[in-house]
Amino acid sequence: MDEALARVLERAKTDSRWLITAAYLYQGQGQLDQAVASIEKVMADFAKFDGGTQRNLLRSAGTLYLSRNAPEDPQRAYDAYLKLLDLEPNDLAVLNNMACLLADSMKPPRVAEARKYSQRAYDLMVSAGRNEPLLLDTHGWVLTLNDRVDEGIDLLRQAIAAKPFTEGHYHLAEAYLKRAYPQEAEKQLELALEEVRKTEEAKGLVPEDLKRKIEDAKLRAQQGIEKQQAKAAS
Repeated sequence: MDEALARVLERAKTDSRWLITAAYLYQGQGQLDQAVASIEKVMADFAKFDGGTQRNLLRSAGTLYLSRNAPEDPQRAYDAYLKLLDLEPNDLAVLNNMACLLADSMKPPRVAEARKYSQRAYDLMVSAGRNEPLLLDTHGWVLTLNDRVDEGIDLLRQAIAAKPFTEGHYHLAEAYLKRAYPQEAEKQLELALEEVRKTEEAKGLVPEDLKRKIEDAKLRAQQGIEKQQAKAAS
């Protein structure tokens, strides 16, 4: 145990709020089980805390559950974010996280419910005159999953035009595949892989699950191109 963590745990013996800091330190060391255990100990005292501490605790819990992603964690993250939205109903980051959680982490996905949250985040963003690529990406992706593909494509294009990033290119590729545009999908997947390379060259981390999804979509795009070429030749 490092010195900083030892000091924090000592302080937590008399003030459990220090366990939130301990959870961050555990997370930074990749010890996600210990991080979650720390957060859950604090949650036992939830009602005793002021509103600011409650918000911080719920936000930390949601993030940690999604980072660890054990089988029960998506539902636990959902419960934490639901409580947080009771306290902060217009928090764009939480609305966005809730939509992503419902669309991508829940099994089976709850895409209709995800649209409720992504739509609210999008509407709040527009009314504030802001242009947030991650919110555009999430709402575009959720619309695509709800079979509103053309609307989804429009928002996903806006997202990557504002800021190219791996998930945005991947989501747009999947939307193009839904519309049977495999050539366009392949272009986006190449751009997604280029973003992966840039991130890894900069010593950043790209989730293995996302890389597998990109490779799977690339295979489906290539198969779609071959089918279209065979049809044109017949």
